[in-house]
Amino acid sequence: MSYTARPQGFLAQVTTAVRAFLNEPELSQKWTDDKLWPLIVEAWSQIMDDVNGIGENPIFVRFSFTPTNQQKTLLLPGNFGAFSRIYSDETADGIGSETLVPRSRLNPWGGAVLLEGNYLRFEPFLSADTPYILEYMPSEYCPLHLGETDLSDPNASLTTVTLDTDPAEGYFDFAPGAYIGSVIRLLDSPEIDTGPGAYLDFPVQERVISDMDPETHVVTLNNPLDFDPLDGDVGAVTYEVVPFMGKSFAPAIEWRVAYQVAMIEDVEGRSGRPNRLALEYKRTMSKIRLRFANFNRRTGQRFQGDLPGNGRFGWSWGFGSAGGGAL
Repeated sequence: MSYTARPQGFLAQVTTAVRAFLNEPELSQKWTDDKLWPLIVEAWSQIMDDVNGIGENPIFVRFSFTPTNQQKTLLLPGNFGAFSRIYSDETADGIGSETLVPRSRLNPWGGAVLLEGNYLRFEPFLSADTPYILEYMPSEYCPLHLGETDLSDPNASLTTVTLDTDPAEGYFDFAPGAYIGSVIRLLDSPEIDTGPGAYLDFPVQERVISDMDPETHVVTLNNPLDFDPLDGDVGAVTYEVVPFMGKSFAPAIEWRVAYQVAMIEDVEGRSGRPNRLALEYKRTMSKIRLRFANFNRRTGQRFQGDLPGNGRFGWSWGFGSAGGGAL
């Protein structure tokens, strides 16, 4: 028995699932992709806020930058949601040697870090050539699209890729910093039958976009690719830009979008379809909440309470004897 190939990419997966839940035919679609994309972005936004609202293990992302001499402002990543802290990593060991948090605007020593629209303003100025890391909760924004990039382009490298300004699906956002913080996934290469280098198949690459040139649309990746784009004739590669944690939230996004569409078509709910879809959405969200509430098993709600480091007993020394003992 043969099966239809699975949809390629996040957008195709979600839109295909939504139509299946709504029992909408693939031909003569009433809810086309361009009508579903805004609902997908909105659903992901609401789900992210819901998960971060559980409090136990909210989702944080980090954005690295090195200020120039007397830099006054920093353009925030496109998916910036809520500020946590800025810290320097002068020793490059991942441990912050200096932490900056917002102070009052009337503080005589300056406000340190002030939120002003889509910028951060520094008072006093940050030291030049010192690496800093911005830690924040991501927001709902993600300019979803499916496009093609040419890895034989001179701008392509292990850590840089040029985005498609005329994507096959979705849309391209020309706003500066719009793609910073989003995830880019290289899916396949239609020009080669096998994978690059020693790979038998094209290795799907998933990286976070850490920077973008607004003039050339070249984005910088947070980690190098697993293969050198210039090593071999890879050529054109199909890619997609997806939300942070998009794969984890995909099932809930599918049910929520289907529910929203059903509500639009049946406002009064006489068919019973909106209620049925809402029930499946609630079941899926319950699983996601439980997963993230207990994501850190050292501090999660279901970890044993009599172990070192647990808030119930504090730190315990030894092996449980009354007098303690050496570890």
